[in-house]
Amino acid sequence: MITNKEIASMMKQAATLLELHGENEFKTRGYSSVAFKLERMPEPIAALSAEAFDGLEGFSKTMVTHLKAIVFDSTFPLLQSLLANTPEGVVQMLALKGLGPKKVKILWKEMEITSIAELSYACNENRLLNYKGFGEKTQSSILVAIEQLKMNKGKLLLSAAIPLATKFQEII
Repeated sequence: MITNKEIASMMKQAATLLELHGENEFKTRGYSSVAFKLERMPEPIAALSAEAFDGLEGFSKTMVTHLKAIVFDSTFPLLQSLLANTPEGVVQMLALKGLGPKKVKILWKEMEITSIAELSYACNENRLLNYKGFGEKTQSSILVAIEQLKMNKGKLLLSAAIPLATKFQEII
């Protein structure tokens, strides 16, 4: 059964990608708001019946439709569509500390940078300095974030490793 935290993570990613693609600010906030509400719900939303979803307070019909699809069909068509229309390297750039959707959008759409390797090269060549919001400090912090990402590749946070270890223990 999918957890509220996992669904909230999907909603946050959808909000970020919607912002990246230039969607309406209110729409992106709606997805972020749902994520916030899900993280604070005491009971798992996946335990609700299909009829109970329609009675959820504080969730629009669109959000209820998305939640039903995630819980009952294990799909989130909006997120899948957004990921399909976004280069993988651009999605990876969103994981870099200090880079939000607005800056990544500039990197992608204006500078035509579509991967972390291209971003690293652009920083080393001081090409980011020509764009508003990208100073020397931003360039150096991006390079530090890229190095941290490389160092942590293939590693898990303890909070993610413990549930996996527990599942393996149960299987064994």
